Amino acid sequence: MFSRQNRKVLILFIGFIFSSFLFAKDESLKKAVQLVQEGLEKSKGTGVQNPDCELKNPSEENHQIVLSASSATPTKSLGDYKCAGNLTPEECRIAYVKQLTPKQLEQMRIKLDEMSFSKKNLSNWKLVWNEEFDVPGLPDQKNWSYDTSRNKQGWYNNEKQYYSANRLENAEVKDGKLVITARKEALSSAEDWGGQQYTSARLLTDKKAQWTYGFFEVRAKIPCGLGTWPAIWMLGSGDKPWPTLGEIDIMEHVGRAKGNIYGTLHSKAHNSGGAKSKKVLIGDVCENFHNYQVLWTPDKMTFGVDDIKYHEYANPKTGDLEWPFHTPQYLILNIAVGGDFAGKKIDDSVFPAKMEIEYIHVYQTDDKGNTKSNFKKNSQTGKPKNP
Repeated sequence: MFSRQNRKVLILFIGFIFSSFLFAKDESLKKAVQLVQEGLEKSKGTGVQNPDCELKNPSEENHQIVLSASSATPTKSLGDYKCAGNLTPEECRIAYVKQLTPKQLEQMRIKLDEMSFSKKNLSNWKLVWNEEFDVPGLPDQKNWSYDTSRNKQGWYNNEKQYYSANRLENAEVKDGKLVITARKEALSSAEDWGGQQYTSARLLTDKKAQWTYGFFEVRAKIPCGLGTWPAIWMLGSGDKPWPTLGEIDIMEHVGRAKGNIYGTLHSKAHNSGGAKSKKVLIGDVCENFHNYQVLWTPDKMTFGVDDIKYHEYANPKTGDLEWPFHTPQYLILNIAVGGDFAGKKIDDSVFPAKMEIEYIHVYQTDDKGNTKSNFKKNSQTGKPKNP
């Protein structure tokens, strides 16, 4: 067994590894994982202390460290993990790994496997629905419709946008991506205009595609300006009032909390401020594309970003009040402006604000809740090959 201090060191370093994945700026998260794994293999676990790599304020409870250094200046201080001398972050990471014992390394490998949310760990899943956004123009009407239902009276959550329909300025497929654009403008000539000073689009698959259970992956780049509220989410299909049929927020972000990605479940027992929600901090969320993922089974809901899971909620088996997630849900894509979550302050200089979506994949299997996939990507484009 490890000593108490060694357990603290191991837990803190696992947290550092996790945070390092999510703060990688100049390399993909997969590349970061690869480098760390190579470091584990090369270090051989000497257990020798390195004065250039030290831990500050180790805490056994602090499993997921939020790094304090900005991604632009990562070379010296990495939050609770400090690199001294002239070590780069990668050199520091490898040097620290070398201080661990073989037993600690093995435990770390086990923990990294547990944290993995990769499709390669799922077998026999089939791609049942996908959108590659490869036909330029308006979004494909076979897959998408527009929600404009609350324009006249105003949108929920005190949001400030007007959602348009069939308008390229707000929703356009271009260069292999869907681009949803929020703009500072007033469409006062529209019959359903409600006085809004911003436009955007809200696309949904309701009555076109819906699913019960599955693995959902959306590759997207989101805006981060103050007042923006991009979301990739799902709602229960039916006429019962919210949140009776549940809501699954695959990804939410608000400009007032740049970099924080939220994964959330709403039910009648847990909604709004009491929803089952967790967040993860991603340093380059506004600059680069990331894969936002949810694995939904009868027993639990798991949220991940770039194959790393950060939130898991188990079905408490107490009924629909806490777990309404056993009926079909449809997908929604939108950028809201302002509102209760995004805040009252809106920086008009950030508009137009764009959310770009490269693809959406949904996987299911005939076995109840055991959605699996033999997923392969093109090494050059990152887009999927036909399964």
